[in-house]
Amino acid sequence: MKIVSVSLIITFGFVSSGPAQRISHTIESLRGIEGVMVAVEDLKPDIAGDGLSKEKIQTDVELKLRFAGITVLDENAWLNERGQPYLYVNINSNKNTGTGMYSFNISVVLRQNVIVARNPDVLISADTWHADHVGYVNVKNAAGLRESIKDVVDIFINDYLAVNTK
Repeated sequence: MKIVSVSLIITFGFVSSGPAQRISHTIESLRGIEGVMVAVEDLKPDIAGDGLSKEKIQTDVELKLRFAGITVLDENAWLNERGQPYLYVNINSNKNTGTGMYSFNISVVLRQNVIVARNPDVLISADTWHADHVGYVNVKNAAGLRESIKDVVDIFINDYLAVNTK
């Protein structure tokens, strides 16, 4: 049965993965954040060459946030924002030319400045919220990974809105 499923995925180019999961149970750290900057990590050249674009991911994430009513900060506004929160998006992919598939891990992290409890004079940037999503996609449908990225961003949006009612 698994061989048939894999054949269908390879033939038709579906994205296959389980549900995205929040790994950090710290949604309370999102309370009071008025806006975030979005930072997308550079993609590996092979997946970028197969149709996935850092710029499209940046646009997708920013549009989803704006549509949900979350302010997206440019760099100047971010520098003046208390805590300097930013949403970091990283796609780690591995191309298997034998199967024609990419395995991937999508990581979406909220990073912000925090004070170290044992030494209040120390201010550092730290991950305070994190969600991951793993799966695989046909090389011919690498751009289809954008939907999986949006799914992980939806988890952030839901958690953010749960503690920041408007």
